[in-house]
Amino acid sequence: MQEGLGEYARYWNRRDGHSGHLFRNGYDSKAIKSESHLVATVRYVDLNPVRARMTFRPEQWRWSSYRCHVGLEHPPSFLAIGAFHALLAPTPSGANRVYRRLVRDGHVPVSDAGFDGRF
Repeated sequence: MQEGLGEYARYWNRRDGHSGHLFRNGYDSKAIKSESHLVATVRYVDLNPVRARMTFRPEQWRWSSYRCHVGLEHPPSFLAIGAFHALLAPTPSGANRVYRRLVRDGHVPVSDAGFDGRF
């Protein structure tokens, strides 16, 4: 991420005659510690555009993986949708339903810090 963001910032600065930092906050990463932590993190990311009021529903944000997670479109080859679905339910349709419910239940203006890992 650091390399990619740095390259983009250099490109932006060169193109527009700017200098210095382009992104206010540096990139931060944290290890995913469990399967439930992974699910909570994916849900958190899928809800970010809604919480930021960039859209009303997660399926409206075209750059999100949410539409793939709930079966509204085919996933790109790099998205391990089968592995993700296996964490939620034994069938893809069941996983779609579970994930829709998780996202609906997590649609609140706070973080997922209290997610207990039960789906």
